[in-house]
Amino acid sequence: MRRGFIRSFLSGFLIGTAIGALAIWLSSSERRAGSVAWRQRASQLAQQARSQGEQIAALARERLASARGLLETRFSAGEQSASAVRSATSEVTVSTES
Repeated sequence: MRRGFIRSFLSGFLIGTAIGALAIWLSSSERRAGSVAWRQRASQLAQQARSQGEQIAALARERLASARGLLETRFSAGEQSASAVRSATSEVTVSTES
């Protein structure tokens, strides 16, 4: 009886150890495959974010240049009208004084 018990125990232990080792090996390779997939996905998302950031930056530069041009146009027009108003005012003052 003792021999049968020891044989059963040892064979069960060896089979259990082999199955456990196989399960650990499979799960670690799945984890590696999963981590590779996660790294690829993260890299993809980073590339998308980078390209979107570049697009947003280009659009912001474009709008900033447009706004600068608009402000320069308005200020130059404002300066021209201010100088016209100054000259008209000086003409009026000159004509009232004489």
